[in-house]
Parts: sequence; structure tokens; C-alpha cells
Amino acid sequence: MWSGSAGKDDGNRGRMAENDGATSFDGGPAGKLRGPYLLATPIPVKRTGDGWAASQLWAKDLLLHTPYIEDFVLAAPVAEELSAAEPVVAIPASGPSARLRVVPLPPMRSVLGTLMRMPVILARLWREIGKARIVHCGIGGWPIPFGWVVAPMARMRGKFLVIIVESAAWRSIPEGETGLRRFQLAFKRSVYELLGRWCVRRADAAFYTHSEYQASFPPRHPSPENVLRASWIDEGDILTDEQAAESWREKAAAGPLRLAFAGRLTEAKGLLLLLDAVRDVRERGVPVELDIYGFGELESSCRAAARPGSGIRFRGTVPYGPEFFAAIRGYDAVMVPSLSDEQPRIVFDAFSQAVPILASATMGHRECVADGINGRLFAVNDARAIAQCIERAAADRGSLSRLGTAGLAAARTNTHQAMHRRRFELIQRALRSAGR
Repeated sequence: MWSGSAGKDDGNRGRMAENDGATSFDGGPAGKLRGPYLLATPIPVKRTGDGWAASQLWAKDLLLHTPYIEDFVLAAPVAEELSAAEPVVAIPASGPSARLRVVPLPPMRSVLGTLMRMPVILARLWREIGKARIVHCGIGGWPIPFGWVVAPMARMRGKFLVIIVESAAWRSIPEGETGLRRFQLAFKRSVYELLGRWCVRRADAAFYTHSEYQASFPPRHPSPENVLRASWIDEGDILTDEQAAESWREKAAAGPLRLAFAGRLTEAKGLLLLLDAVRDVRERGVPVELDIYGFGELESSCRAAARPGSGIRFRGTVPYGPEFFAAIRGYDAVMVPSLSDEQPRIVFDAFSQAVPILASATMGHRECVADGINGRLFAVNDARAIAQCIERAAADRGSLSRLGTAGLAAARTNTHQAMHRRRFELIQRALRSAGR
């Protein structure tokens, strides 16, 4: 299941202009960051004739850069095929409809392959960094974080450096890992933390999806304003209060508690714990149903769990858009039992449909899910705690509509467009402070 609407332009992007610090979306020269603005990322794109294509949600994010960047340049590996689990969206790179210029990098399918191609990758990045005014990268990503090479090159060449910290997947070490493998993962975590902090300290502007990331990867100029929530939703995706009330009236009929999980099917998302918790609750006679949406390495486990009479159903993926939101809207709550500290965008997807979140109490979740206000929190990496949270929700279903409706307020202030608008304003401010 997906959250985002690729290429959608319903007027909600607003208008941006730069006048004494004021911001609006106007698309005029005064309203753009003067370029070139280089975004370097390991997320792949695909060549399509005289243009390019990217996965749906990544394309959506790329296109939202274009109203406020004068000369937008993307350096990314080129893949022959993108994931079949998500729709692919064309992004013209030439002609009158061009939205950005793509600098193709060699494919990055493995660590060894990437290391073998590193001379070509470094040469192209060095050339483009030399041309850029602003350089933008992250400190995560597979197989090798671009920040490790982009940040030092940007500093060497005196460029204004923007770094985004939105995930630290290396921090999650599965409980089942032991011996040498566990040591390797712990060593990797130490290296990623050390190099990540080094990169962020060199940034002129750093942005985070929650404040713990800012605390553990401290920038030169920390500020609460630099914490920008992770969200794909557009203003037009959010229910009105009247629509939310009608939705809950339609769900008022008696029946099992209907729960959904939507995301990558991996152990780090707490999916195996959730399956155990649902089985435990049902064995004690609590009427609960769980629908699982997504793709990933645990798909076979999910299909096996979804046997007749289990109350668990595997739904695969649902294309983002009206179908996605209609599906989410039909549930009593969305489960987010992640083990890692990142902030998944599904939280605001659910809030936009007035559906409460039942989530593990990670730092990322605690900053957007208020326990007892718009959702419920339970202990991290604890199947029993998940089961107790589900039992509580089933016993007090009347409170779920209140929790869900309260989530609308958080959705309205954390749209995808609002995130871009705030980041644009903060980059402008940082540029002025640096005399750039």
C-alpha cells in the first residue's frame, strides 16, 4: 500500500516568492532558489526515451522541488527496471516540459558492484558538485550512503551543503541475529553513526524527521524548526470534519475490530511481532481482523499466516490515490509496530482519513502520535504489549472515532507541500545567514 500521489498538482503547492523573507508559491524567478541545485541520491531512476521515470512516491517528491528551484539537477543511478511493486511515473528531462536535469550514474545493485564503479561515480559527482551552488544529500541509503562522498567533496569545493536525516535503519539489529553476524551489524551501526555525525557537522543546513535525530546527529546550528515531519499527503487527500463523521458512522456496525498494517514487509517493521500478537488475542476470544498491505522479504510469512480462519488477510499492494485512501478509511485503526526509530509516513496517511494509529513508542512515533489523543502507544519490540493495546482498542471501540478525528489536525499541518515550503524558507534563511 502506498502513500503519496505522483505528479499531482491540484493547486495545493501554493505559490512561492522571496520578498524580505516572505514566502509564497509563484513559480517566478524571485521565488526560486538560484541554482544549480544538485540532489545526489542512491535512489534509482529509469531512462524512458528522451526522458526519465521514477517510482511513484519518489517522482512525487522530486516534482515538488521544481516550483522553488531555478535549476534542479538530480544525480542518481540508472536502473534497467524499477520495482514492479510500485507504479512508475515519467519525469521529462528534455524539451519544453522538462522539470529537472538528470545526471546518470552507474547502476548500484550491490556493495561490491558499487565499489567497482566508484571511480566513475566519484568523477561525475565531482564534476556536478563543481557546477552547483547548493548540494543536497542524505546520510543513509543502500548500498553506500551518498553523504559519505558528497559531503566532503561539497566542503572541499566550498558549496552550500544541505543534508537530510530521515532514517537510520542501521540502528535496528534483529533479536534473532547472534554471533559474528550480530557483531558485523553492531560494527556497521558504529561506522554509520560516526560518519553520519561527521557529515551533518559539515552541513550549512540540516533537516530531520524527528528531534532525536537532531540530538544524535547535531548540526552546527540546531533548531526545533529543522525538524520536518515525514509525510506524503496532499491537502486534497485530507477528510473534512463532516466526511470524517460520516466515515465513522458507516463503521459503527458491530463486528470484529478491523486493523491494517501497511508498509515494507520486513522484521524491522515489527511485522512478526504483530502476527504473534493477533494470534494471541484471537486465541483468547477477542474478535480482531488484520489486513496486511505491502511487499518485502516477509511476504511468504504473511501469506502463510493468512490461512482460513486466522483473521489475517494478505492484501498485497494498492496503488496510491483514491483507492489507497478508501482502503485506509475502512479500518478502525492502523498498526505501526516498528522496531527502529524512524517516522513512517503511514502515520499521516491514516490521520488524513481520521483513522487512529496504534504504534510502538519509538522516538519517531512519540513525536507525532499523542497517546490517548490521536492514537495509542505500546512498548517497542514487545508482542505482549501489542496484544494488550489491541485488546484495549477492542474493549473501547467508542474511543477510536475520537482518536481518529483528532488526527485530522496533525494531518492538516503536515502535508507534503507544507514540508517542502518550510524547508524552502529555512534554506533561504540559512543562505542569507551564510552570505550566499
